[in-house]
Amino acid sequence: MRGGGGLKVVRPGLPNPLLSRQDEIAMRNRQILLANVSTMLANVAPPSYWPLFFVDCMDCGRLHFLDDPSCVWKAAPNTALEQ
Repeated sequence: MRGGGGLKVVRPGLPNPLLSRQDEIAMRNRQILLANVSTMLANVAPPSYWPLFFVDCMDCGRLHFLDDPSCVWKAAPNTALEQ
């Protein structure tokens, strides 16, 4: 992306106090979350641009880049943008 500049942290993540206390439920939920995110992103092609915009698409049921040409939502015209 021309003129996009470098990476910038807008806001650092917040620590989960339950994880620091070794809460069993919080640790199990974190493991499930990390496994699911890794599984979803494994099916996405490596990006060729920055910034990245992901869509949790209700039409095709996949997590994909905003400009994914194989998604069915691209086929329907967006009337809100055309006005």
